[in-house]
Amino acid sequence: MQDLHDTAAARSRIIFTVSIIFLSLPLIIVSLRCFVRFRLIRAFGWDDSIMTIAVVFNSGFAICAIVGSLHGVGRKLEDFTSSEDITKCLLCWWLAQPMYIFSCILMKLSIAISLLRVTIHRWHRVILYLVMATTVVFGVVIWLLMTLQCQPVQEFWLRDGKGSCIPVDPVIVMFYVYGSIGAACDLCLGILPIFLVWKLQMKRLVKIGLCVILSLGGVVCVSSIVRLPFISMYKSNEVLYNSYLFIVLFIIESGVGIIAGSLSTLVPLFHLLRNGATSVSSSRGRKPKSSRVSNLTPSRDSFKLPKGVSLYWKSDTDDIPLVHVAGDSPGRVGDILDSSQEMLNPGVPISHSA
Repeated sequence: MQDLHDTAAARSRIIFTVSIIFLSLPLIIVSLRCFVRFRLIRAFGWDDSIMTIAVVFNSGFAICAIVGSLHGVGRKLEDFTSSEDITKCLLCWWLAQPMYIFSCILMKLSIAISLLRVTIHRWHRVILYLVMATTVVFGVVIWLLMTLQCQPVQEFWLRDGKGSCIPVDPVIVMFYVYGSIGAACDLCLGILPIFLVWKLQMKRLVKIGLCVILSLGGVVCVSSIVRLPFISMYKSNEVLYNSYLFIVLFIIESGVGIIAGSLSTLVPLFHLLRNGATSVSSSRGRKPKSSRVSNLTPSRDSFKLPKGVSLYWKSDTDDIPLVHVAGDSPGRVGDILDSSQEMLNPGVPISHSA
């Protein structure tokens, strides 16, 4: 009995620890993303707004998991000392489900919108729109099912016999359908960037790196696939005990998806830090002209672009997507874009001012 108690306590601690990690990391990454979009490139788009809302839902989901673990999620029913703790665990479970669903929906929408910015071929855009529509439709269906499976809804956590719930078998079937379709959508978001980038005219290593960065959003496919065999645990009478791994995979999927979908937006920050470190290193032994950080950013007046062409990668437009990253010194456009910042649409003419 003591071994079982220790196992249950360990499961609660695992849920608590994983929830803390994937509450903190997505918040940090998305905060950095907002800093880059607002302060560095000054182009805050729809994908950024949607991902920001997604991290709010992810935070609510993680908080529900934390509170649930403190009240006993991960334990067997016989280990609970009061029925009140069971009620609180089931309430946290009920609240966490829509938080998770909307977090994943918004996270995938944000990633798809980001990919639309660099999509040229029509069939690529069609695939992305289908992924977005499928994600929203099936996400809303599973949300309604999970929210309204008991009437009145409080019967889900009170279990006082004053209401009724639908049989668990249809819920499990919908989980399988939702998990399979979600994995397929994640796979599309992971593979499509390879087709978007591979024919662009840039160095092979840069091309591979760009493929990896843009494909990170599809890594949640792994969690979606791994989760499928554990869906049957939802049918168990000891759902709070047996579904702990299910909950952990939910938390990881949502958090990793937000992190992976935001890493590509932090490239300007990485370049700023790299160029700042390089400037500090090269200035040792000689008197620097200025120590101001603003010297790392090229002046807006140092070059001009044709009308309709933007040097910033704006998320909310379908214009020509170019990335502006802080360079070492002002100069021409060709001087600022190094090998890791090549244009995603080669062949676009850019004229320089005299």
